[in-house]
Amino acid sequence: MADFDLGQLHVILLHFPIVLFWTALVYDLLGAVWKVHVYPAGHWIVIVAALLTIPTVITGLDRAEDFVGNPYILLHRNFALATLVFALFHGAFRLLLVSRKKKVSKVLLVILSLISVTLVSITAHFGGEVAFGKGRPQEKSY
Repeated sequence: MADFDLGQLHVILLHFPIVLFWTALVYDLLGAVWKVHVYPAGHWIVIVAALLTIPTVITGLDRAEDFVGNPYILLHRNFALATLVFALFHGAFRLLLVSRKKKVSKVLLVILSLISVTLVSITAHFGGEVAFGKGRPQEKSY
């Protein structure tokens, strides 16, 4: 029986925060631009995305040991940590709005979601470079 490697979960988990933050941005834009009342769903999507960012980063840090020497691994790690910090702030802010039944500027919600999407997209870009791009060790062909 093979040993379980926590880092192997990273490739499964990483898709959830990406998709959820993009979905939250769409919901926020629907509310701000087209006046569709979708804020409760947008709040919960951000909260879930922020929570899923935690195991994604933890498993990514474990997986990073397999890519020592890759020129993009530090950029990916640093943006992942920045994304985690902002995601937790963003999720806590949305949870506060839900729990206190507060309303806030729709433009502010769009801006916060744009920041989350930007951070997660930059992180994903560098993660792609680590796994598939120029920084990946080339296999020898004979």
